[in-house]
Amino acid sequence: KVNNAEHTIELRSESRTLYVVEADIMYGIQKGRNVQVFLADGSKINIPSTASNFFSQLNHYPCFMCPTEKTVVNARHIGKVAFHTIVMNNGQKFRTTSSVAKYALHVMKEFQ
Repeated sequence: KVNNAEHTIELRSESRTLYVVEADIMYGIQKGRNVQVFLADGSKINIPSTASNFFSQLNHYPCFMCPTEKTVVNARHIGKVAFHTIVMNNGQKFRTTSSVAKYALHVMKEFQ
């Protein structure tokens, strides 16, 4: 039997705490002193953190990457990668460098 507790990720805002699994997280965008985390079910939660700190919480999940210093994306939810742009399944676009876009294509193929 798999112990699901070790596979959950805690997302704590000022008013609530969610426990999710890696596939639940689509992406996070740093806004000021918070990261707005967008979930696969369409909901979102604002956590007091930086994108860098949020990514460090997820770094043992190889499907996560940072296309910019203020964003974290889950390769499982990348819809397509175009020149300098990562497009998520929900249409959200992130501009990035060509080397990061190439890496995103690689990770997308590996995790979808």
